[in-house]
Amino acid sequence: MNNNLLSAISRSRNIDTCYPWSIPDRIPSKPYVGQCTVTALLIHELLWGELLYDTNNNHCRNRLPDGTEVDLTKQQFENHSTIICDEIRTRDILFERWKKSDLGKRYILFKTRVLERLNTDEFSTI
Repeated sequence: MNNNLLSAISRSRNIDTCYPWSIPDRIPSKPYVGQCTVTALLIHELLWGELLYDTNNNHCRNRLPDGTEVDLTKQQFENHSTIICDEIRTRDILFERWKKSDLGKRYILFKTRVLERLNTDEFSTI
C-alpha cells in the first residue's frame, strides 16, 4: 500500500469521524480509536477486496484482492485481543448497520479529507 495513502488516512482521522461510542476512549495519542469502519470502507472503495468483520470485537478490516490482510486500526486493541474474521460484510450491510451512528456522514467527511490530502501531496498516486 502506498505511503501517501497511509499518511493521508492517518492525518484525516479526527473526533468527527470517530464511532460515537468510542469517543470517550479516543485521546490525541490514539487517533485510530473508533476509526475502523470508515478506514476499511475507504480502503475497500479505493483498492477493492473484501470487508472483514470481527463480531466479538466489533471491528472491520480489509482483505485486498491479492489476499493481503490490512488492518490500519488494530492498535486500538491494547489488550492484544485476537482479531478474527467471522464474517465478510458488504458495504451496504455496514452502512445499514451503523446508520444510527451517522456512518454515512462520517465516511463522506473522512473520504473527502483523505482525497484532498492525496490531491495536494507532491505524489498523489495510490
